Formats: sequence, C-alpha cells, structure tokens
Amino acid sequence: MADNRCRILIFTQNDWFFHLHFLALGQALADTGAEVSLACLVDEHGERLEAAGLRVLALSSLDVRSLGLKAQAKTVVELVRLIRREQPDMVLTISPKPAVLGSFAAKLAGVPSILSLMTGLGFLFAGENERLQTLRRVVLGALKWAHTGAGSRILFQNSMDRELLIKSGVIPGSKAPLVGGVGTDLDKFKPGPRKNEVPVIVFGARMIRDKGVLDLVEAAHILHEQGLRFRVLLCGDPDPGNPNSLTTDELVEIHEERFVDWLGHVSDIERILAGADIACLPTYYREGMPKFLLDSAAAGLPLVTTNAPGCTDVVTHGENGLIVPQRSPVALADALRQLIVDRDRRQAMGRASRKRAEAEFSADAFVERVFAVFDDAAVAAGRPGCVFSTR
Repeated sequence: MADNRCRILIFTQNDWFFHLHFLALGQALADTGAEVSLACLVDEHGERLEAAGLRVLALSSLDVRSLGLKAQAKTVVELVRLIRREQPDMVLTISPKPAVLGSFAAKLAGVPSILSLMTGLGFLFAGENERLQTLRRVVLGALKWAHTGAGSRILFQNSMDRELLIKSGVIPGSKAPLVGGVGTDLDKFKPGPRKNEVPVIVFGARMIRDKGVLDLVEAAHILHEQGLRFRVLLCGDPDPGNPNSLTTDELVEIHEERFVDWLGHVSDIERILAGADIACLPTYYREGMPKFLLDSAAAGLPLVTTNAPGCTDVVTHGENGLIVPQRSPVALADALRQLIVDRDRRQAMGRASRKRAEAEFSADAFVERVFAVFDDAAVAAGRPGCVFSTR
C-alpha cells in the first residue's frame, strides 16, 4: 500500500540547536501524521529527536564556520543527493547558512515547496568590509533564485530582517510571512517569588562578544563604582568555534569579580529566571528573536536589551523593559540603575512582560503561525496532502 503521508525534510546546522529551539515544531509536524526527517550534524541529541517522532539524518560535510567555496559546494552536493533519495514534498531550512545552502540544493533537486526560516541574519550582515559585502550579494542572489517557485516562502522572526530582504529584491512581501520567535513554554517559565536581598540581573546566551556580555560586565563595574548593590549571573558556555567567543580563562577572570558570577551552562534556567529580578541581553548580534528574552518575559521579568533586530519585537521601551543603544555600557548601566533602585517599576514591567508572553509568545502560537505558512505554500505548490489546518 502506498504511503501518502506528506514528506517534510528539515535542514539545520546541528541537533542541539534544533532540540533547544524547534523541538515543539518538529513534534507538532510529526503529530499530524507527516513523515518528518531532520538533516543536521548529530552529536548528543539524536536519540531524543528520534523519540520525538523525527527521522534523524546525520550530515557529514557541513562546516558551520567555514566560508570557503569548496566546503559549501561539498555540502550542497551531499544535500542534493539526500533530497533526491528522500523525495520530500517540502523542505524547511532553519537559520541563515542552512537557508542558503539548503534552499539552493532543494531548488537543484526540484523540490516543489521550499521554505526558509530566518533566525536572524547572522554575522554576514553585521559588518561592512568589502569581503562581507561581496558575500552578502552572493547570498542574497542565491536566496532569490532558490525561492522563485510558487510554493516557496521565506519566514521571518523579526520585521527588520523581513524589510531588508524585501527591499533587497530577494522575496516579495506576499511570500515573506512574519512568524515571530519560536515562543516559550508558559508552564515551564513562570514568575516565582522575588526574595533576593539585592537585585539579581541574569544574562543568558552563548558567551560571545556579539551578545554584549562584556558590555554588561563594564556596566556592572560602573554601577558598582556608584555604590549600588546587585548581582549579575552569566548563564551560558563559550563557543570555541566562534572567533568572537570569550575563552574559559577570560570568563573565570570575570567570575572573580564579587558582583558578577559566571555559571556556565545552566540546565534549569527556568529556576534562575523565576527567582531573578531583571533579565539583560545587550546584544549587537543579528538576532532573529532571542529565546532568552521570550523565556524571561514568560518568567515575569523586566527586560533590558538593545535596539538590535528581534529585540525590539519583544520589548516595548518603558512598558515591559528598557531599550538602549548597542555597544553602550554607559547607557546600559543607566537603564539597569533605574530598575535596581525602583522595585515597584521593575515589578510592574515584569507583570507586563508576562502578560505579553501569554498574549503573543507561546510556543503553540508559533507553531500555529508556521502551520498557516505551510498550508499556504502547499496549496500554491499543488501539494494539498501537506495542508495541516484540517488535521
């Protein structure tokens, strides 16, 4: 008997990234009865993803850090072979590099519906040197060519990235849905008792400079010199493959400051957020929509962040947090000072964060928005078997 299930192939960089950010989406797709395969680098989350109902296909050629043409061509060749073997009805690529390489390979392999979910635009759009400008032109051209089909879409997490690619001529607005961030688990992340003797500020991200970790440390020094009492908790590991990562030695040195603690990877970040007073992410990275801010909003925290893409989609200045310029420790210190000294204000902003999370940022709402895009793309591509809204 023929298998008439919708066949979906997802391509992203590695298993931990998908498990952390997109497991709910993968499970929801599998629960519809679709055959969902995930192609990525596999380390320690493969069995968990299989248990969630996904077929995990380990890639061998993907180099997430390399910009060399030979390395990219090798990955495209591997993907084309994999796609032709799997014969998916739809390909979903997640994050910038997989979006370029995966959509290009899917187009070459003749996939009728190609969807790319942009989780920010990454470092390629953060600099202005000649090499990056050349690479950007190549990337934008590849994305445009790969998404010319009627059933192709580019999904965006924030409005700034969407506007940039529309204005660049990569994709028309009608094929560029805004789906927002991956959402947060409102039952897992929720407000707890705030009983700290001094306000606790939490930072959660990879320990790379672009996330603003050193700006936060410098702001903490400014506040300490002003005589304010507080604690800063840095939650996250270094990223050794990233040239902008802090080293373990640097983080240990920071940890020796009596008002800044580096905790490394935290497996129960929901506990930390439930008991903290302020969430801070002074990033200047090309974010999609930072999950740390979404989880912190659900935990009922006031949010201090920058005007980077994605962050302004989570925080309304003066309502559920404060927005400061990028790379400005002085402005960051001033914003944090306002909340450190005013308990009532930070609690009011925290309540506004939770209310907004309940209204806009649930993981279920994200899945529903993505399903609507899948339905639209499937109909346009002549694949009615991949319409999920009626299942």
